[in-house]
Amino acid sequence: MVNKKKQERRSQSIRMLVIYSLLVFAVIFIAICFRAYATIMDSKFDGQHRFILAIASKDDVSGVVSLEPVTSSLSVLKFSKVNKKVGLSDLDDAMGVIPDGYVRFGGDVDLDVGLPALFQSILFRWNSVDNNITIYDLMRFWLYASKTPSSSIDDISLDLDTDNRFIEDKLAVLFNDSVIASENVSIQIINGAGESGLGNRLAKVIYNLGGNVVSVGNSSKIEKKSVIRHYGEINYTVKRIQNLLLYKLENLNKKEIGDIVIVIGKDYKKGGLK
Repeated sequence: MVNKKKQERRSQSIRMLVIYSLLVFAVIFIAICFRAYATIMDSKFDGQHRFILAIASKDDVSGVVSLEPVTSSLSVLKFSKVNKKVGLSDLDDAMGVIPDGYVRFGGDVDLDVGLPALFQSILFRWNSVDNNITIYDLMRFWLYASKTPSSSIDDISLDLDTDNRFIEDKLAVLFNDSVIASENVSIQIINGAGESGLGNRLAKVIYNLGGNVVSVGNSSKIEKKSVIRHYGEINYTVKRIQNLLLYKLENLNKKEIGDIVIVIGKDYKKGGLK
């Protein structure tokens, strides 16, 4: 009788342990699912449109990777000269490019190892690199690069001391977003920040993306806030520009010179334009 009671207590203890273990496993599993969902939702790369990723060593950009799923193209642009360095915040001014994301190493980075190996090394060192993308983005980059034959990856070395027109022609091809080019939405840029040259800098960025800039001018007054005004529906061009600049969106009741009007205000540095 005593042995039977002991067996029952032991059996009950085992059942409680199993139930407790299952509950702990369920909580951990749910937490992992929520974390994975949040990571996916925070993803910057949608797998459908061009994505520009800057690779930096400390404060200087070593190169830029461009992925274009629409045309299944993949390119890596490497800076061949070190005497003219470009920082992450200088890309818009130096090259007319605002990257969608960046990865910054604490030391030197070798872009000659090939993109699959580069992305794999970033995965292994994920916790020690500075970045503004998700690990989900990086895994997709790695898979994208791994399935792309090396012969199909454009490997370009760019001498930043070369004639500017030659550089502009290269960048216009390398960073062109085919969806923005196909939408062909007219874009007007108004510089209201009180600093000369900002309108043309932004125009160059949008031109390199394939945007149709029809007017660049200065505001008659200083604008405190930067804003993107759009006429009609919020199309992909509006979304892409807003994601890069992080300016507030406003509706236009009637069409102006452009379907999209970008006003650069004193707070323009909050977004990609530096």
